[in-house]
Amino acid sequence: MGKLKITAAAFMILLGMAACSPDKEKMVNEGDKNNPSVEKIKAKSEEEPKNNKQLTEKGGLGDTRKTLEKIYGENKGDVEIARFQDDFLIVTFEDHRAVNVQLQYEAKGDERPSEEEVLSDIKERIPKDALEVDRYKEEKDSIQEIIEYESDLLKEEASEYSFRDDEAGTFSVTLERDDQGIVLATLALGRGSIE
Repeated sequence: MGKLKITAAAFMILLGMAACSPDKEKMVNEGDKNNPSVEKIKAKSEEEPKNNKQLTEKGGLGDTRKTLEKIYGENKGDVEIARFQDDFLIVTFEDHRAVNVQLQYEAKGDERPSEEEVLSDIKERIPKDALEVDRYKEEKDSIQEIIEYESDLLKEEASEYSFRDDEAGTFSVTLERDDQGIVLATLALGRGSIE
């Protein structure tokens, strides 16, 4: 009988401890609020690059946060991931420069633009000196197409770290399609890869 009471007491203690333990998900979310990303810290503490020249025709890959806000107006996102033009244009910054630009054609709601119109949009948002060096898509899955470029302007202006393991000055455009046309164009520093 004594062993049964001890076992029951131990069980009750464990049950009580389990009920009192903090919710891990809540702890992570609270921690995120108090632990800003490196880019958010940089955005508040570092000055924008002294050379604020615009690398693209309409504001895009490699341009500074200040340049994009001047062209597109108020950022509806945050300092790390900016949202412009009713979420058509999503921009990720690193060291105050756009390192990833997404043109989300689905967000426009109306009829999709032609491929020529999309390529024109892209041309206006990549560095003016961009040279196409490769274009490919996976044969059996033509949903994604990757166009690779090189740019001396990007090589000079963007931080070498932003290119990760790729050669400085390289960037790629990934086009994603569905049965109605191009859904998304992603412009990003470094070489592309089909996922």
